[in-house]
Amino acid sequence: MSVEPETPHRFMHAGEEVLFCSAGCKAKFEADPVKYLKPSEEDARRAAHAQGQGASAVDPASVPAGAKWTCAQSA
Repeated sequence: MSVEPETPHRFMHAGEEVLFCSAGCKAKFEADPVKYLKPSEEDARRAAHAQGQGASAVDPASVPAGAKWTCAQSA
């Protein structure tokens, strides 16, 4: 999912500004940032499926250190 640089949905976390697609995604992230910054294997499968890649396309172990998951939208 792409997020427009002009989005009003912004949140400062650990010294970095994180941008969101909607107020709902921002609120979910604010409530539990760790859930989205370190996604579980199930979250990774959902993200891959939502992007049309199929359930096994993203191996959480292959996600580079420092990668950011900023959309808190549920599948």
